[in-house]
Amino acid sequence: MAAAVRYDLIEDVAVLTLDRPPVNASSAGLRRQLAAGLDRAAASAAVGVVIMGAHDTFIAGSDLTEFDEEVLPEPQLPAVIRTIEALPVPVVAALDGHALGGGLELALACDARVATARVVLGLPEVTLGMVPGAGGTQRLPRAIGRAAALDMIVCDSRCDGVTARERGLVDEIAEPADLLSRACARSQVIGKRALLREPVPADPRDVLSDAVARATAVTRIHPNAGEAIRLVQCAGSGDADTMLEDERATFQRLRLSDEARTLRERFFAERRAARRLRENCPARRP
Repeated sequence: MAAAVRYDLIEDVAVLTLDRPPVNASSAGLRRQLAAGLDRAAASAAVGVVIMGAHDTFIAGSDLTEFDEEVLPEPQLPAVIRTIEALPVPVVAALDGHALGGGLELALACDARVATARVVLGLPEVTLGMVPGAGGTQRLPRAIGRAAALDMIVCDSRCDGVTARERGLVDEIAEPADLLSRACARSQVIGKRALLREPVPADPRDVLSDAVARATAVTRIHPNAGEAIRLVQCAGSGDADTMLEDERATFQRLRLSDEARTLRERFFAERRAARRLRENCPARRP
């Protein structure tokens, strides 16, 4: 079986390439190999680490087939994220294609993010009956404020690299051909910067009020959205570790709910229908 994570050393920077086609979905195997790569980098002479994805994408979410299990397989994503934050050298996420769900949560745990203009960033867990479960409700507000975080988390508003740069979600925009070199260069000149140590930037009162109203409207369709709103609004107001535990417990409870199971079944049914359509319809001639 091919490795899901490749390890290379480029000019004293450890480059971990996620390679689980077609979209590098976060599975137990990928997380296990990523954790091993991070441990290898920590034990080496590397002065920085870059995490990037093969197939022109970062991580397009989690492997949802794992979510029906009573206990998720180890290592779970929060453990990998703690390893990233504890690493003695800077870690940079090189983002292209899609960084969704757990993919964006992993990127938020890195010390910097370099992205292409075409990347799509989002946290769609609410649409699947859950909430982000690996720090998304706590780190994202610290990066872009509560109002924008509510739009992304509760309303499933996704943004490209340019918008993310304007909001402060990514630190640099690079052309796809230059993404790796720019990420490596940045890892060599920055220090450690954990978002959980940052304050939540204040939003204008009317901007936050409007965002809360938009998010509250979603609860009519997805009752679990109320939990996401609560978690985002509490970001920065208490002990970060306690809030991460609250978020994780909420995620674990919701992912096993009847609503979440039904939404996952619908998601897989739509995927199967789309695949059959592609297989049964001949490609159009130019």
